[in-house]
Amino acid sequence: KIIDYGMDRFCVDPDGADWDWAQLTSYLENLCLRHGCIEKNKALVDESGRAAFIEALKQDAHDFYEERETLLGEIGVDMREFERTILLIAVDRRWMDHIDAMDQLRDGIGFRAYSGKNPVTEYQIEAGHMFAELNHLIQEDTVRRLYQARVERTPERVQQAKPMEARAGGDQPRQPR
Repeated sequence: KIIDYGMDRFCVDPDGADWDWAQLTSYLENLCLRHGCIEKNKALVDESGRAAFIEALKQDAHDFYEERETLLGEIGVDMREFERTILLIAVDRRWMDHIDAMDQLRDGIGFRAYSGKNPVTEYQIEAGHMFAELNHLIQEDTVRRLYQARVERTPERVQQAKPMEARAGGDQPRQPR
């Protein structure tokens, strides 16, 4: 969905003549594609068309994700748990923002009556747009974190001092005078 959204937003012209390559590259390569992927696949637009270009981008994103899954698995990260955690963080953050925005909408919707519009209808329309935007932002945040998060294995802690009970000879710490 993210690749389709990027294509719909930055590549409106079907033949590629007026595409905003810089924005498309910045958007997708900072979300879910390897850097250089768009430049590598640009020729597909002229050779095979928009659909082939989109399919190549989706395949690259899929391959990139599988590599990340393998690398994270090698350091002991359960990918499904990682996905759940990232999604919950994104939903929590964006949902709180959405609730605040809905409160602001509710507080200001009455002013639309002055322009001759039905405030209830306007509220429903605006709330629908806001909910669609909420879903998109959650998807973007989740994809960005899944593809770009840096996960490191925490070093194992080595115990340096022996516990008090294990000291030889019953040595007790000195009491302050």
